[in-house]
Amino acid sequence: MNTQGIKPPGQAGSGAGAKKPLRRFLPLFLALTACDNWNLPVKDSIAVLNAMTPVSSWEELKSAVDTIAGPQLIGLTKSFPAAGGGTITVSRPLTITAAPGVTAVITRPTGFTGSFFEVGTHLGSGDLTLGRPGGGTLVLDGGAVSGSSSLIAISYGSCTMQDGAELRNNHDGGGVHVATGYSFTMNGGTISGNTATGNGGGVYVDGAFTMNGGTISGNTAASGGGGVYVAGPTGAFTMNGGTISGNTSASASGGGGGVYVAGLTGYSFTMNGGAISGNTAAFNGGGVYVNGGAFTMKGGAISGNTAAFNGGGVYVNGPTVVFKKYGGVIYGMNGGAMNNLVTNNSGTPCGHAVYVTPSKRRESTAGERDDLDSTGGGGWDS
Repeated sequence: MNTQGIKPPGQAGSGAGAKKPLRRFLPLFLALTACDNWNLPVKDSIAVLNAMTPVSSWEELKSAVDTIAGPQLIGLTKSFPAAGGGTITVSRPLTITAAPGVTAVITRPTGFTGSFFEVGTHLGSGDLTLGRPGGGTLVLDGGAVSGSSSLIAISYGSCTMQDGAELRNNHDGGGVHVATGYSFTMNGGTISGNTATGNGGGVYVDGAFTMNGGTISGNTAASGGGGVYVAGPTGAFTMNGGTISGNTSASASGGGGGVYVAGLTGYSFTMNGGAISGNTAAFNGGGVYVNGGAFTMKGGAISGNTAAFNGGGVYVNGPTVVFKKYGGVIYGMNGGAMNNLVTNNSGTPCGHAVYVTPSKRRESTAGERDDLDSTGGGGWDS
C-alpha cells in the first residue's frame, strides 16, 4: 500500500517544537501502515498518533491543558489516578482521548471529591471533547468515593462526548452537570453506574443536552431522573438517538426512571429517535416523568419500563403540562416483552403506556400512527 507522506509519530518535524518520538507506539504504527486493508479506522489511528501530545499522569495532563496554546489533542498512554493538582479547568478548545489501542482509566482517589474537569470559568469559556475516532478507550471512573461532585462540570462552555469515552462509577454527584446557558452533546460513549443523592444520576441538565448516540445506563438518583434530569430556566433535552436504559429513580416521591423534566414552563424534552427502555421508578413514570414544561415525541421507542403507581412508560403531572406524540412507539399492556408496566395499581386504571393527571390514560401500545395530545383529542382510554 502507498504510505507516502505519512510519518511515524514524532517524525513530523524537527527542532525545539517537535514532539518526542512515541517509541512504544512505533510497532503499532508499522503494523498499521503494513496493512493490506487500508481503511478509515487505520487512517484515524495514524492521525491520532501523529497529532497527539502524550501524557502518562494526572500532573502531566493538567500541565498539558494549562500550558499548551491553541486547540490541542491530548492522548493518554496508560491508566493513572486523578492525584495531584485537583480539578482540571478547560478554558479553550481541547480534545482528550486514549492513545490508539490503549484503555486508559483515570480513577478518583480517596480524598478527591471535586469534578475531574470543569469546562470554562467566569473568565472565559471552554470546549472539551472526550474521545476521538481512531483513539483508544478513555474512562473516567469515580472510584465509588462518597460525597463527590459530578465527573464533568460544564460551567461556561460546551462538552462533546464521542465513542470510546466512558463516565462511570461516580457516587453522589452523578456523571455530568450542565449549567444554565451551556451545552453537552453526546454522540457516543457510555455514562453508567453513577449515583446522585438528589436528582440526575447520569446527567443533570440546567442548560442544553443533545443526545445523538451512546448509552446512559445503570445510573441511580435518590430522587428524580435516574438517567437524565432536566431543570433550569433554559433546561432542554433533545434525543435524536442512543439508548437510556436500566436506570433507577429510587424515591417514592421522585419519579422518572429514565428521564425527569422538572416543573417550570421553559423546560423541554424532545424525542426524535433512540430508545428509553428497562428503567424503573419507585414512584411514577418508569420511562419519563414530565412535571412541567413540555415533552414532544416524534420518533423512537419507550418500552420495558416499570413504575410503582402510574405511567409505566410516561407520566405527565397535570393538565397544564404539554405532552404531544406525533410519532414513535410507547408500548403498553399488549406489547409482550416490550410492555411498560405499573406494578402497584391494585387493578385500578393506571396508564401502563401513558398517564396524564388527573384522569387521561393509555393502557395499550400507542404505535407510530397513534397521535396523543394531553390537551385534547382522541387516542385515550379515558
